[in-house]
Amino acid sequence: MDNLGEVKSPPSDYVGWVSFLENIENNIRFIETEGFFEGAVCPEYAAVKVYFHKYIENAVNTVIRQSVTELQKNIRRCVESNEISSLHLAFVRFSKKVKNCTFFVKIPFVDEDYKNELLAATKLELDRFRSSMLESLSSDVKKSGSSFLEEELFLIKKIKLL
Repeated sequence: MDNLGEVKSPPSDYVGWVSFLENIENNIRFIETEGFFEGAVCPEYAAVKVYFHKYIENAVNTVIRQSVTELQKNIRRCVESNEISSLHLAFVRFSKKVKNCTFFVKIPFVDEDYKNELLAATKLELDRFRSSMLESLSSDVKKSGSSFLEEELFLIKKIKLL
C-alpha cells in the first residue's frame, strides 16, 4: 500500500492479507482487476490457514451482503418510481457484482480443497437466495396480475448468479 492506502499489489504476508480481507468492501476494484492475485503469497499460510480461512469466509459474506443490500435498494427504487421495466437490470447488476464473492478461487496459495468446498457452499447459498427472490416475485406477479411484472420475472429467471 502507498501513503494513500491504495493497494498496488496483493498483500505478501498474513497481516497484510488480514487487513485486505477485513476491508474487502474497499478492495472490490482490485478483486475485479484481471490478474491481481497472480503471484500472491502468504509465507505463514500453512501455520495460520484455519484463521486465514475465517477471514476469507467473512470477506465472502461481506461481498454477498453488500450485493444483496444494493439489489434491495435498486428493487425498491424501481418499484417506488414505477419503473418495473428496469427490474431485470437490477438483477443483472447484482449477478455481476455478486460474482466478486468468488475472489478466493484466484488466490494461488489457498488449498484447492478449501476453495472447492467454499465455492460449493457459496453457490448453494446464492441458489437459495435466488430461489427465495424468485418465489417472492412470482407471488407478487400473481397478486398484481401485471403483465409487465410477469415479463420482468421471465427475464430475471434467465439470469444466472454464478
